Amino acid sequence: MNAVPGQRPGEPDAGSGQWRVLLVEDEPTQLRIVERRLTKAGYIVDTATDGQSALNKLSGNRFHILITDWDMEPMDGATLCRRVREITNLDSYVYIIMLTGHNEVADVVAGFEAGADDYLRKPADDAELLARLKAGRRILELEQQVQRLSMTDPLIEIYNRRHLIVQLPRDIDRARRYQRPLSIVLADLDDFKRINDEHGHHVGDQVLRGFAQRASTSLRQCDWIARYGGEEFVFVLPDTALPRPRRNCAPSARVRCSRPVRAACA
Repeated sequence: MNAVPGQRPGEPDAGSGQWRVLLVEDEPTQLRIVERRLTKAGYIVDTATDGQSALNKLSGNRFHILITDWDMEPMDGATLCRRVREITNLDSYVYIIMLTGHNEVADVVAGFEAGADDYLRKPADDAELLARLKAGRRILELEQQVQRLSMTDPLIEIYNRRHLIVQLPRDIDRARRYQRPLSIVLADLDDFKRINDEHGHHVGDQVLRGFAQRASTSLRQCDWIARYGGEEFVFVLPDTALPRPRRNCAPSARVRCSRPVRAACA
């Protein structure tokens, strides 16, 4: 199971050190210089030479940071910033650093109003560029922590209904776009109300945690599970076509979850 709420299944976690940067620069020499600097510093760097190419890459991949030149044609950096901020289906926030030779305060203000998070004048000093990237990473890590808390069920520590509502349409859209199968399995716990009535909610909570832990071990890394409500759960299985979920996933989960859960009674 993908166990990091707020992280798209199968994608690297920003907290793991795998920072993905999209560098947008239409001048080949400058592009290569900055790319080498970032790669040497440990970043995973992809490049684009114009705004539209950058938008295309953002729509199909996850990047943590976007570094863009301002003076490009036909789409300049400020327009690219606005277009990025208009995208509603990105998996996470993209931190944008604008590189430019513009020195006027009005230009700085225009860059921020377009959606940039930081501003660096060209030619960029290596130490300053890396320091600003580090500052951006701190902000992204805080954002990710908040997102994890908002997407996690506090009782059983798996994805909650909010994550299901946000992420499932994205997975469905991705499956349609790339013509890949996607299966969804609905599950609930039999006689769960009786467990609560006869043994108390504290025992019911232990049963829920036991089910979530066992169900999670039945899934692949790209699969994920969310608590829909009460004792109801939703399994999302990318690249899995029916009847494979019934034949493969469901029996495996059923065997693991059918074993008794040891619960401490008050």
